[in-house]
Amino acid sequence: RRAADRCRVDGDGRLMSDLTTEPMPMSEQPGSAPVDASMMLPQVHEWTISSAGEALRNGSITSVELLQQCLALADAYDDTFGVFITRTTEAALERAAAADAELADGIDRGPLHGIPLAVKDILSTADAPTTAQSLILDPQWGVDQGDAEVVSRLRAGGAVLVGKTATLEFAIGFADPEKPFPIHRNPWNAERWPGGSSAGSGAGVAAGMCLGAIGTDTGGSIRIPAAFCGISGL
Repeated sequence: RRAADRCRVDGDGRLMSDLTTEPMPMSEQPGSAPVDASMMLPQVHEWTISSAGEALRNGSITSVELLQQCLALADAYDDTFGVFITRTTEAALERAAAADAELADGIDRGPLHGIPLAVKDILSTADAPTTAQSLILDPQWGVDQGDAEVVSRLRAGGAVLVGKTATLEFAIGFADPEKPFPIHRNPWNAERWPGGSSAGSGAGVAAGMCLGAIGTDTGGSIRIPAAFCGISGL
């Protein structure tokens, strides 16, 4: 049976089988690679959007440097935590450099100017595929649609978009190990789920791979990852 049919999640974010009341470790999901139960992110990124914005404006850090910190964490831990479906590293570096130049020239686009952010892969972007974590959609669909309104506004505000975050198929259900998409894990403990459906967005912020991320919420899809990952969700 598929993981979506076999599992539920208890109040502590532990996977539970529908055949038992015992917690079901992430490593026992069908198709999941074994993970050390003690695996935890050794140093969670300490920047907030507010503190990073202040540092960008007082010159103690640049947007490129901030982005490089996020990219280093993604390079080290994304394979374990399953945060990103697509990373747009080159475009992000270009945008970060442009943000630094604008801020140096006194052009300030607002609180997200120069801040590394990510976008849930159910929202279309002109520069990256949109899969909705499904094999049904042609990835070119998102590119053809162009930027979703929220993405356009982020770009206008000077945000640095680092990539598209993993979700559930059309933001419903559970991660399916039979499909070629990331299996999400909680950065605080890789044996636990980060919540869904904005799983990659929640895990990515908690792991410091981005300072903020766009999610969507119908029945808790922002609130649950925020709670499970120890971050704020709106």
